[in-house]
Amino acid sequence: MSIDNAPTSADHINPLRKFHRRSDFDCGVESLNLYLKNTARQNASRYHSQTFVISPSENLETVAGYYTLTLNTKRSEESPKDYHVPPEGSVPVALLARLAVDVNFQGRNLGRALLMDALRRCRDVADQVGCVAVEVDALDDNAASFYRKYGFVVIDEREPLRLYIAMATIVNLFPR
Repeated sequence: MSIDNAPTSADHINPLRKFHRRSDFDCGVESLNLYLKNTARQNASRYHSQTFVISPSENLETVAGYYTLTLNTKRSEESPKDYHVPPEGSVPVALLARLAVDVNFQGRNLGRALLMDALRRCRDVADQVGCVAVEVDALDDNAASFYRKYGFVVIDEREPLRLYIAMATIVNLFPR
């Protein structure tokens, strides 16, 4: 698998701010549109999650795509054996809660750029506070296929849309 070190130089990924025009965003999935428009900034102000947006360099107010990160834990019985979870214990994981690209920007590898940025940030979090994996709940089979292409795996076949990528894999993708 080939991974570039950064999105194209014409794109910028930054935390969602007041000046970003959220009202224009449409990825084709109403729940993802509404989250960005109505909830993302409030969740960030309450430290529940952080949303990052990608904007074209010629118009930094435009939200071409976004993703949201938060933290989660996995109990020992929910975790793969290679996470080394103590019995009756739990481990921290990052949750990629949302990832979406506006329909006007789809087909330009922005989803990939957003995912790579999210994984890099999760690697940095793991260096500071610990995190054994990144978890994602894909919306459908197409989304799950997208994540599998980048190394995410299903741990529990009863939940085929819940995927994980181990921090060790992420560290290998983005060595320091």
